[in-house]
Amino acid sequence: MGSPYTLAFMAVEQELDVKTTELPLAQPPPVTAPLFGAIAMAVTFGVELMLTAFIAWGRIARRTADRKEFSTRAWALMHPERDLQIYVAGIALTLLIVTLVCAGWIRLTRASVSDGRLKSVAGAQLGLAALNLVAFLGLIRWRLPLDKHLDRPSVGLALGVAMSLMGIAMFVAAAIDYRFDLSNRSRRWLAWIGPVLMGLSVIAQLVLAPAAVVVGVLIALAVIWYSVRARLRHGAEGRETHALRRSTILSAMAVGSLAIYLTLLPAKAPASVGSSFNDSLGYRTCIPICGMVLCMLLDVRWESTEPRSARRRSQIPCDILVPLLLCATILVPPTQWMILAGSFLRFDGLHHWNYFVLGPALAFAHGRALVTDVYSQYGVAWPYLFGVLRRVVKLTYANIVGCSIIYGCVYFFALYIFLRLLLRDAVWAAFGAILAVALQLFCGLPTNTIIWNFPSSTMLRHPLDVWFFLVLLGHNRCGGRKWFAMAGAMCGLAVLFELDTGIDLLIVLCFYWMLHLGGRHGWQMLRRWKPWGDLLGAAASAGAVWLIGMSLASRGEIMHLAFWSEYLEGLHNQAFSGLGLLPIANVSLYGLALFAGMLIIYFFAIGLAGARIWLKAGSEIDFFLGSISAYGLGLLLLFVGRSYPWNLFHTMIPLAATLVLLMHNFRTTQARNVRWTSLPWILAAASLAILWTKPEFASYPSLVRSFLTRSPDASQSASLSPIDLGGFSSQADVLSTQQVVNTLKRLPARDRDVAVLDDRDTVLDYLSGRAPWSRYSSLFDSLLTRKMVVQTERELLARRPRFIVIRSAPPPKWEFADTWASFHRFVPLHYHLEKTVAGYEFWRRGQGEAESRERIGPR
Repeated sequence: MGSPYTLAFMAVEQELDVKTTELPLAQPPPVTAPLFGAIAMAVTFGVELMLTAFIAWGRIARRTADRKEFSTRAWALMHPERDLQIYVAGIALTLLIVTLVCAGWIRLTRASVSDGRLKSVAGAQLGLAALNLVAFLGLIRWRLPLDKHLDRPSVGLALGVAMSLMGIAMFVAAAIDYRFDLSNRSRRWLAWIGPVLMGLSVIAQLVLAPAAVVVGVLIALAVIWYSVRARLRHGAEGRETHALRRSTILSAMAVGSLAIYLTLLPAKAPASVGSSFNDSLGYRTCIPICGMVLCMLLDVRWESTEPRSARRRSQIPCDILVPLLLCATILVPPTQWMILAGSFLRFDGLHHWNYFVLGPALAFAHGRALVTDVYSQYGVAWPYLFGVLRRVVKLTYANIVGCSIIYGCVYFFALYIFLRLLLRDAVWAAFGAILAVALQLFCGLPTNTIIWNFPSSTMLRHPLDVWFFLVLLGHNRCGGRKWFAMAGAMCGLAVLFELDTGIDLLIVLCFYWMLHLGGRHGWQMLRRWKPWGDLLGAAASAGAVWLIGMSLASRGEIMHLAFWSEYLEGLHNQAFSGLGLLPIANVSLYGLALFAGMLIIYFFAIGLAGARIWLKAGSEIDFFLGSISAYGLGLLLLFVGRSYPWNLFHTMIPLAATLVLLMHNFRTTQARNVRWTSLPWILAAASLAILWTKPEFASYPSLVRSFLTRSPDASQSASLSPIDLGGFSSQADVLSTQQVVNTLKRLPARDRDVAVLDDRDTVLDYLSGRAPWSRYSSLFDSLLTRKMVVQTERELLARRPRFIVIRSAPPPKWEFADTWASFHRFVPLHYHLEKTVAGYEFWRRGQGEAESRERIGPR
């Protein structure tokens, strides 16, 4: 007997299986097997065109004449680009190329679709596509040195070009062999290309990186074992065919392993950012890759006589262990929440948390309306939830950080449930969940920092996507318009949490609708009302949920015209003005190679799933393989806008799911029946071992670490103990901040009569229990132009706060020095200095308040 938790999984699966009457989970017919090579070639070509456009036309030069219009900080963040337009056009062009190539290849091979030699041609195409990508990246690295720390890899480039030429010869020979039935001499020498490429790959890895000895030994053992096993299992009649198939497999292995070393693992690791980025990818990533290849070669044809019930019982330990592992890895003890918030205060003054949730939540808790009265850049749902639940969960930095971490654990557990129900295999689902945690939470981070310091880089920015796909899974298995309406409601709620990622889900919902319509009923159903009714019902539910939620968050201000311009303010500032953007052309080769790899995987998955569904040979997994890959392309917009290499890891949850679905699909389609394999067990164990040995995890205050080491006590650090934050840099900072906060508390004025003009205004308002005076949090970070500074000065005259708090002098090398100087010249004209406390001046409105407003004309 299993646990109630596991028995619940079985009950859900049985209930859903009863209602699943179409598109069974069996492997698709062999008709789609040769398509993967053509898709790979088309995808590689489209991605290379996209990368070329990014490098050639992505950047836009800043106009020097515009310098005087922006603040010093805004000018440093100004990087105008065309990457968004190029990315959207590149997606459309690549999908068009994939469609045309697949259609042409299907038409070309329709007459001889059952010929096994098509698989050899497809394997040659796959090898050619990979070799072409390696040569392209080597050419970029040689001609365009994007990273000053990188040396020109002449050896790697020469090997890449040589292997590309050999790949072309292999493809041409395989095509001639298929076309003219040359099955003797040509097939014999063609079968040796794979071993030769493998030998060159091992030699190149040993030359470029001595640490690759272990990898080379594993690959060599796999090659030897595979060759011996082929001799033993196949007679003389099938040896030539099997040798050719082995050659294509070895070619793909050679290309994949060499591509890793040429692009991600150079002989000399670059310094600074490149070193951290290289460590995030790590030499350790080669070990599970080679283990995966070795495992696939070992048991790809092993048969299992276990009945289905026995296989289900064997997965009971996984269903029990995975939630425990996720909790032990992600959760942070409540005693550490205060110290964690204090470390964020030391790092960046809690800048990211102020913008993401606390600033808008603090204003909403004091009666302000989101969007109109307070700017909420990352959506309104999180500030609204924390503002409403403040009576249950006190509105503090520590509680916000802790509750966010708890939801992160729930999110990844929901991801495991989704993969578990979709794949009907606990081990594959465990591998996907662990891989997603490792990539999203513990990769792409500066030294000695944790991901929760940047909430907009976590799943908090797209908190409902996994629930959205769970609803789609229910729709696919149970049918009915109610499931589609629920998916639309999830999209509307997702837009409330974050506008751009919510729009991604809306697009994915339409894409899933197209796949489902074409796979289940055919395109002729477009002439009927039912499919359009499903789509319109989803749109109506999405609009209703968004309208209700936004009305609550804006306190009814949604009907005013000013609401819409202010609601779209963040989208305009981030996507179209160039503020805070980084062009892809400035990315190092490491980031460029990883970005290209993610694009290829997503496009390949979409092409493969779409082709199978088009040919009426798709399975349930293909629906979600295409939909999740499309969502991954949309989520990559977060990197396309701000193209910092570490941001790639923050969008890798769809990539983890796509990789698992691709490997599971490949495993099931290659086997004649459903057989047992050790592949997912090896992958899951390797992913967990890599995760727990990463430097990022060693510095993470998880439950595992708290059990093994003694955690510091909050009382042992310099802290403002009654105010929730622990971790100021010195006791002097604690005392000075405490003096300013106590003075703010004692001011005889309401919240709207105290204006704090500082980059720490949100922290000071929170500590003193006051609502922010400004619409922005923080004010100095949001004043991007000189015009906005003048508008704020006019607002001060119009609203006439009784007190203004500002620094007496700017800190050294302060990025807001020009903004501070402008306000420090303005305030004495209308206020008189009452006192100075710990470096902050407290100005009070006096007799000079009625002076003429002409004094603050444009400067």
